Amino acid sequence: MTNKRLNPDLYHGHNKTSDFFEGWYFKITDEASNLSLAFIPGIIKGKEKYSFIQYINGIENQFEFFQYPEGDFNASKNRFEISIQNNSFSLEGIHLSLSGNTGCINVNLDFNSIFKWPDSKINPGSMGFYNYLSFMECYSQVCTLDGTATGEININDKKIILSNAKVYIEKNWGKKFPYSWFWIQSNSFKNQIALTCSIAHIPFPLGSFRGFLIGLKLNDSFIKFTTINRSKLNIIKKEKDIKLIAVNKRYELTVEPETSREEFLMLHGPTGSNMHPYVKESITSKVKITLKSKADKKLILEETGAMAGIEYGGNFEKLFF
Repeated sequence: MTNKRLNPDLYHGHNKTSDFFEGWYFKITDEASNLSLAFIPGIIKGKEKYSFIQYINGIENQFEFFQYPEGDFNASKNRFEISIQNNSFSLEGIHLSLSGNTGCINVNLDFNSIFKWPDSKINPGSMGFYNYLSFMECYSQVCTLDGTATGEININDKKIILSNAKVYIEKNWGKKFPYSWFWIQSNSFKNQIALTCSIAHIPFPLGSFRGFLIGLKLNDSFIKFTTINRSKLNIIKKEKDIKLIAVNKRYELTVEPETSREEFLMLHGPTGSNMHPYVKESITSKVKITLKSKADKKLILEETGAMAGIEYGGNFEKLFF
């Protein structure tokens, strides 16, 4: 267990028999090819036990849920490497062959220039010391904040060759998703920028709190705004979206997503005993970010990211406090 806490990318369910889920999220985007895809391999152990791969095609507005026997899922105990039948996923790449209602999808991609969330033994992964707590309802991990994908994707005999696409990888595991959350992500900016934001209602002994993880990669540097480093977060509700203002000791970051209802697809999420379609997600939105120095409000960065991933999950209005 210590190995998994120090390396949250690894599979946590080898000894779990019920009320458990784990899923990894691979998002591939390429503006030049007008491509925005996501693949979610995972496993659920509840009333039913099975493995699955979710397929999201943002540009074509397509979604499909592929279900497999539990025994078709395999995960290494020592490294981030999982497979479901002949479909494999790792930090080095993905190799998939899927056939269903949306047609045939074949993917052979290698990942390079991986940028991971900086961590330590005291604060492993993006959730930090919360990984050491055994009673959390849901855990999350940013496996790859940014990276490049090269290779080939073939969707219904349409071949796409990628030489400098973007990859983002994260994961969740536990009993079920929080009953309220936001998720905002993009690494499709003009410059070497990548953003990830997760805000959720966290049940805790003797109460609950609003936890958040916001990471900003700027070239080779990394700036974080988190509950752990005592950053402050203000959430402003707009007409159809939200505005986040996060402040740490040195910086003020404003995050403004821009979505339309037509972009959202209904994904499956864990409820404790099974997977159900209740997670609304877009992977073709935009997000504007503004970074200023805290001391003098000097503008450092103002950029808009494309192919942004956006989720407004559950009873998200509970997060406005």
